[in-house]
Amino acid sequence: MERATVRLGLIGCGGISGYHARNIASTPGAAVTALADVSEANMAGLQERFPALADAATYTDYHDLLAGDVDGVVVATPHGLHYRHISDALEAGKHVLTEKPFVTRPDQARELIDLARSR
Repeated sequence: MERATVRLGLIGCGGISGYHARNIASTPGAAVTALADVSEANMAGLQERFPALADAATYTDYHDLLAGDVDGVVVATPHGLHYRHISDALEAGKHVLTEKPFVTRPDQARELIDLARSR
């Protein structure tokens, strides 16, 4: 039986995203198929460093990525944005991996954990 590829989107294409892109590319059955960043230059730079990302869809609004054809996302944005990005991704029915810190307040962490469990 052929195994389906897990399609992942990167939300945030700054410095740490290259680490995730490299690790995902080396994982059988996983591929980065979409990128989102407010900076088109960040996305272009990531695609230049990782040719496997050349055909990835690019979005300057992460909501468009979430509406697309991805199974999950890696949230690699500044930590002050994590809560909103994680919450929106979970609401969109996506699996989520995020950089640390997870969120900036304990009540946000509890809320997101409950949201993830309910999904």
